Amino acid sequence: MTATNDEVAQALTVLFEALDEAYWVASDLASKDRIYGISRAVYAELTRLNRLAIAERGKKYRAIDVGITSAIEKLKKLQDEIDRLIHAIDTAAQVVSAIGTVLKLVGKVA
Repeated sequence: MTATNDEVAQALTVLFEALDEAYWVASDLASKDRIYGISRAVYAELTRLNRLAIAERGKKYRAIDVGITSAIEKLKKLQDEIDRLIHAIDTAAQVVSAIGTVLKLVGKVA
């Protein structure tokens, strides 16, 4: 089953919010920069989906944006390294969970 635009938008929104929280609790400036960069790619994809929302409501999600495609590898790395970057356990768990959801949905598309 292929994910819909709405499903992916909801997952990206949760991920964006988790990354925002992670930014504020990140352990150092380099980690903050890394998290911020990934959150910008997620936000760009959310913006693209919002623009398509009226015309595409309920249609299947298509990962046509290069930004989210390139961000997938960064998300995978962040998911593996989050405990080193963020010491707030709840926030780290939220980020890992949100990344997992997005990767699962986007994986259905790829």
